[in-house]
Amino acid sequence: MRSFSAVRDALLNLGVALAYFGLAWLGMALLDPPVPASTVWPAAGLALAAVAHFGGKLLPGVFAGAFAASLSAGTSLGTAMAFATGATLASSVGGGLLKRYCPVRDGFKRLESVFALLGIAVAAAAVPATAGTLAAAVFDAERIAHIFPLWAIWWMGEAVGILGITPLLITWPRLPPPRVTPRDTLEATALLAGMVTVTVVAFDWPVADAGARIALASLVFPLMAWSALRLSPLFVHLGAVAAAAAAVWGTSRGVGPFAAQPIWVGLAYLNVPIAALLLMAQMLAATNTQRRESLEALARSEEKFRALVQNSKDIITIHDPDGNTLYESPSAARILGYGPGGLIGKNPFTIVHPKEVAAAREAFRRLVESHDAEFSLELRYRKADGTWIYLETVGVNRLHYPGINGIVLTSRDITERKRAERALKASEQRYMLAMEGASDGMWEIDTVTKALYVSPRLLSMLGYQEAQLANVAAWEALIHPEDAEIYHRALRAHLQGDTPHLECEFRLRAADGEYRWVFCRGKAARDKYGKPLRMAGSVVDVTERKRAEARIEHLATRDPLTGLPNRVLLNDRLQQYIIGSQRSGACIAVLFIDLDRFKTINDSLGHHVGDELLKQVALRLEKCVRRDDTLARLGGDEFVVALQGIREETDAAQVAQKMLSSLAEPYLIQGRSLTSTASIGIAIYPFDGQDITTLMKNADTAMYHAKERGRNTYQFFSSDMTAKALQRLTMENDLRQALHRGEFTLYFQPQVNVMTGEVEGAEALLRWEHPEKGMVLPARFIQIAEETGLIIPIGEWVLAQACAQCKAWQEAGYRRLRVSVNLSATQFLRHVELIRTVTRTLHEVRLDPDQLELEITESLLIQNTEEHVATLQKLGKLGTPISVDDFGTGYSSLSYLKRLPIDVLKIDRSFVRDLEADPDDAAIVRAIIALAHSLKLRVVAEGVETRGQLEVLRHLECDQYQGYLFSRPLPAAEFEARFLRPISLPFSADPG
Repeated sequence: MRSFSAVRDALLNLGVALAYFGLAWLGMALLDPPVPASTVWPAAGLALAAVAHFGGKLLPGVFAGAFAASLSAGTSLGTAMAFATGATLASSVGGGLLKRYCPVRDGFKRLESVFALLGIAVAAAAVPATAGTLAAAVFDAERIAHIFPLWAIWWMGEAVGILGITPLLITWPRLPPPRVTPRDTLEATALLAGMVTVTVVAFDWPVADAGARIALASLVFPLMAWSALRLSPLFVHLGAVAAAAAAVWGTSRGVGPFAAQPIWVGLAYLNVPIAALLLMAQMLAATNTQRRESLEALARSEEKFRALVQNSKDIITIHDPDGNTLYESPSAARILGYGPGGLIGKNPFTIVHPKEVAAAREAFRRLVESHDAEFSLELRYRKADGTWIYLETVGVNRLHYPGINGIVLTSRDITERKRAERALKASEQRYMLAMEGASDGMWEIDTVTKALYVSPRLLSMLGYQEAQLANVAAWEALIHPEDAEIYHRALRAHLQGDTPHLECEFRLRAADGEYRWVFCRGKAARDKYGKPLRMAGSVVDVTERKRAEARIEHLATRDPLTGLPNRVLLNDRLQQYIIGSQRSGACIAVLFIDLDRFKTINDSLGHHVGDELLKQVALRLEKCVRRDDTLARLGGDEFVVALQGIREETDAAQVAQKMLSSLAEPYLIQGRSLTSTASIGIAIYPFDGQDITTLMKNADTAMYHAKERGRNTYQFFSSDMTAKALQRLTMENDLRQALHRGEFTLYFQPQVNVMTGEVEGAEALLRWEHPEKGMVLPARFIQIAEETGLIIPIGEWVLAQACAQCKAWQEAGYRRLRVSVNLSATQFLRHVELIRTVTRTLHEVRLDPDQLELEITESLLIQNTEEHVATLQKLGKLGTPISVDDFGTGYSSLSYLKRLPIDVLKIDRSFVRDLEADPDDAAIVRAIIALAHSLKLRVVAEGVETRGQLEVLRHLECDQYQGYLFSRPLPAAEFEARFLRPISLPFSADPG
């Protein structure tokens, strides 16, 4: 692109140089021999026009053309250099002045431009004339006789060249294409030919009288004036230049009015009329152009005015001083319906409403008497159909305006506006009634003046006087500091057009100093540019609703028993902690807390005791955590603590240990001292989970591992716990389906008389025949069943199956046999359900109660409550023997043996195992047997596996035993085949 521009500029400079040289050669050719100081120098006009149009980038071309022209005239190199420099400087300065004072785009349409061109020509011509003359005096002194005449000739030639050529070159390209008719073409040709002919005759034909030649030459001026009036500026310039050229040509040949003078003197004299001719041509062209443009503008204005009047929606009428209509616009017939010209010659006051005609006539009279006065009235006019319309009539006095000479009335139909005003007034009345009678508080704000209006209801709502809430500042001063930003944000959004309404809730300070919650709704009225002018809206007191919402939120996010956050609020807090941890890089510890054996306390002592225990646990845990941490209750006996800002695991461990120590302290509830411990599982964010669900699950998994490790401890989560937790979950799911799928079965282990060796009873033992894992012993699933509550339906199934099997053996004709069934702690603690279940089962199976023996563990007897005593007594009344299993492992008082209806003591296998070798175990067993017999209780030894153990038990007079020495637990069918048929027993009273 740059290379193309450079080539274009080079070509333009070359063209300017050649054109300058050519025009200069024509000027110099008029004299013989040629000299650079020609009386006609059209090249100066070319250079000035080129620089004015294209700018200084053509100055090199001007310099080259002037330098070549000067050398061709035989001047010295110094003179040529000086002349070219002067011509270049003149073009630069003159072109700049021309662009500033004679805008090129105007094309010399103004007289000011013509006079400016004259001044620029005079000044610019002096530059090369001065430079060339001085250089000639220095470098070509032998050729110069007189310096001043040379300078004058040079200056005049440059000036005439500028006046003649510059306007022509600038005007020609910018004139619009002429719209000429053949007549115009003929007239232009004739005028142009006439000016040239007159000039040729005056300067070239053989006319003897010089005065006659001058008189003939002066005819050019009227012809040029005629062409200026009839033709475009281009033809005027062309005619003047053509006439000047003809005069120069004749004078250069020694013909014309100045033939008596030397040629160069004659040409010098000729420059004066030529300059006058050119100036006159330009002045006439500019004047005529201005006149033509003014006439065209006036015609356009009149056409626009006529179009406006003809198409105006307003009625425009002109009246004489008496009011008679002289002119009516077409809209009069359309609006009033009297037809075109229906008001001409009539007085408009005849159709004005009678109640308003007097005021209209008076206003018209004053208007006639006052020059340049005007009036404006809203009047009712009767239409042709008899209906009335409102017109806003504006009158102006134009009696002295040429072309009007009357009173001009402009009337606009405002009927709809008046209807709207009436409707608005009625609406305002309704609005005021609504404002005063509404139950909601109403307000209105002037957004410009900040004035505020509030309804009486709103004043009553807040307890203020009207003067106390007179502006926006007073209103905003009542807003609660915490809600101010909410209000201003919502207000800005609506005023900026971002929201259709202002809607927000915030607190306002009432006169009594209390803050009341309000719901504020409003809308802004705007101008046509969207700028808000006013705002209006309502205020509703929502204090009670906010209180209700707060209560609902409290219920939704708080545990109703302890007041602690529930799972919903815990999850929200944890999410906030995670976001904060991602920014700070600190860790989060989630502690899952589960109370140990809380179910036992709850079931045995009642829910009211359990609830009180949970409250005290919550209070103790709250003291162990910081204000910024979160303690939540998930339900039951499960609590969760979220610790933020944890740097090391030891931080969480210290908190967990503090909690364990606090929870281990005795609780005093309803006069009873209770002890409860807890198991805690800990998961650390982000190492043990990136989200809430994973963290909670892993903390729960760690808590179960803490329980498996003996309870009353804490465990951090580790990845291998996941596999164990999955195994536990699988076991739990399978356990839930096992009862429905019939996967449980009962095995029976005989209870044998130590002395006689006869089978006197059997203990029913639960087995699980898993379809994939095979036989599953109770040790693997009983704890899960206890924790999940599945032990209740499983226990009921065992009770029913054991009773049914015992009855089946009885009906099969076998001897009476007693079946022993273990009761879990969960079953026993459900006192009412247990008694109801045992009673129903015995009734349905029709089994004698003394054939069912119920076993409970000694640990249950430690909690020697009235409920336990009552339950055992009721079971005893049913006739079912009560057996205490694992006797000797507890640490409570033995007084319950006397108070409770117990029939059997079962010695724990831990004492029987080393009975032969350990004197202490033998002493314990001896004491148990002696104690039982003294209380008339039967004694059963468990886990007998050797003959030596049996011999010691026989020696100590134990009543019964059971164990692998006699038989492993057997399915019912095998038990029946081996022990219920009349056969000799392998171990009789005589061991020998």
